[in-house]
Amino acid sequence: MESDKTIHRGEWTPTSWRLMPIHMQQVIYEDEVFLKQVLARLSELPGLVSPEQIEAARKHYAEAARGESFILIGGDCAESFDDTKDHIIAQKMDLLNYQAHHIEFVTGLPVHITARLAGQYAKPRSQPMEALPDGRLVHAFRGHNINGPGLSERHEALLLPLESSLTKGGYNTSATFLWVGERTRQLDGAHLEYLRGLKNPIGVKIGPNTTPVEVLTLLELLCEDNPSEPGRVTLIFRFGADKVSAVLPPILQAVKNSQFNPVWMCDPCHGNTISRNGVKTRSMATMLGEVKQVVATLAAHGMHLGGLHIEQTGEEDVLECVETDGFGEDVKLGENYKSLCDPRLSGAQARTFVARVAEMLVAVERPNLKAGAKKKQSVLQIAAFAPSLTWDVFGARLPNILGFGKTYS
Repeated sequence: MESDKTIHRGEWTPTSWRLMPIHMQQVIYEDEVFLKQVLARLSELPGLVSPEQIEAARKHYAEAARGESFILIGGDCAESFDDTKDHIIAQKMDLLNYQAHHIEFVTGLPVHITARLAGQYAKPRSQPMEALPDGRLVHAFRGHNINGPGLSERHEALLLPLESSLTKGGYNTSATFLWVGERTRQLDGAHLEYLRGLKNPIGVKIGPNTTPVEVLTLLELLCEDNPSEPGRVTLIFRFGADKVSAVLPPILQAVKNSQFNPVWMCDPCHGNTISRNGVKTRSMATMLGEVKQVVATLAAHGMHLGGLHIEQTGEEDVLECVETDGFGEDVKLGENYKSLCDPRLSGAQARTFVARVAEMLVAVERPNLKAGAKKKQSVLQIAAFAPSLTWDVFGARLPNILGFGKTYS
């Protein structure tokens, strides 16, 4: 199977995306002069992450592609500037540390954490405007990086202009790892044009309508300098539990027959969002079902799950996701629902979820784990920070819209 090679691109620069169309999630800047002033100022500031940190992240993702380590991405669906408080950030970090340590202890694989942190301040929406009960049209709330929480008709600079202003020497210095979402990864679009020249490791969300040819074309575009480089691209599945068996096998076979070597990552959240009495939620049972199918299907093709991408919060008292698809917990939904966008696993739910995933990895993949992944013999110390754990801070930030965390959803 060959990729679609009809798209031709010229030399890449941090702003060559301006020559390509933005098909979806375009932000209209009402004051172009002020926008240019802000971007010029941003370009003068030091990066949030260094090229050395980005190169370290590239090594981590290469290890995951080879089956020598595991990537954990976790955090809020949408972040709030109001939550940039020490105790809230500490809760998120503690949860990720616990989860990573647990996966490492159970599987023997070193775990690298990419925090979905300091980047999810902008979110994609299906429509740019929404109607109020009185008939007024206002801009849809797209996160604090675009508009405030109140009813407003203003925009703030964001997305590709922001990303290119923070790109230095081919590195996006606002995050170690960036991903493009399902809504903005058009093959002839501006978002992929921006990403293709970056030295950062890159992720791509893959939904249930994605074809094998499309995946190969994406990989060819993003891996043009070194097609066989392991971990250059992470393919993040977000199919939905009822779609995995039909969609995943042909994609795996196509990539297996190619020269590409991506990280295979599962996002069990976005394809399994449902509504109960007008409130968005997700079933842990359904989400775990998707992970189980992905792990088993990868193993059947001689491949392995290299990472997990979940939306969660370190707060223990929220109730946004339910245990099963039943209605038993629905009465509680909305009572302590704090998410600005999609439902998140609570701290307790997230710990349980990762424990179950670790069991799946051992059950299916243990015979195939690399010799370099040594089983830890010591007793798990819950509060300890595992020495082999590494953090790719600010990591999932991508041009979303980007979907920063970053993502370009």
